[in-house]
Amino acid sequence: MLRKIIYALLCFFLFTSTASGKSDTPVSVTTKTESQKTPVLSYELNIPLFSRIKDEKLQRKLNKHMRNEIHSFKYMLQRAAKKAYIEANKNNLPFRPFEGKVTYQISLNKGRFLSFVLSFYQYTGGAHGMTTWKAYTIDIQNAHELTLEDLFHNGASCKTFITNEITKQIQENPSIYFPNAVQTVQQKNTFSFYLTEEGIVVFFPLYEIAPYSSGIRTFLIPYATCKPYVK
Repeated sequence: MLRKIIYALLCFFLFTSTASGKSDTPVSVTTKTESQKTPVLSYELNIPLFSRIKDEKLQRKLNKHMRNEIHSFKYMLQRAAKKAYIEANKNNLPFRPFEGKVTYQISLNKGRFLSFVLSFYQYTGGAHGMTTWKAYTIDIQNAHELTLEDLFHNGASCKTFITNEITKQIQENPSIYFPNAVQTVQQKNTFSFYLTEEGIVVFFPLYEIAPYSSGIRTFLIPYATCKPYVK
């Protein structure tokens, strides 16, 4: 019963907050930047620090997770860069310094809901760098990270609705996608997403449904469109 109440409140908030013009940002976000530049690796880490969360346990857990997630990325790059540098010297090959950068974007911070995206960029000596995203959507009041399926009546309706909406948008501009993009979308069981004031944004990593030149593909699904399908 509590679960149903939580998601009913979520839907009420999402569909009414923008129209009412209210602005409430309960979570404060600041940035801690760590950087270093060596002949082997240069990196810049922008770590989000969350405060003013009433649930102190959640606040500590969230901040610890962000630090660990971003530092794990740094350690991975450090190990890979050192190994590549040693191999290049051993074989008298040119070495291009590795690069790493982590940034974040707060996409929704209103009422009880916080949604944001971490962006991880790495260059490891190839033709170009690679960027990956990891998104989080959290019900601050109930200390619960939401999945996309949480917002819908059931998993089947969620998958069908999201797949159909993405397919429509792909078909509006098919030239920027791979020929099998729709098939790839239809075969997915889960989708990565974040929330904005306008709607749900589903995204796909580089190369999954489109070439590198098309970037990370995002699909905005307005809340008004989702309304018949959500809890």
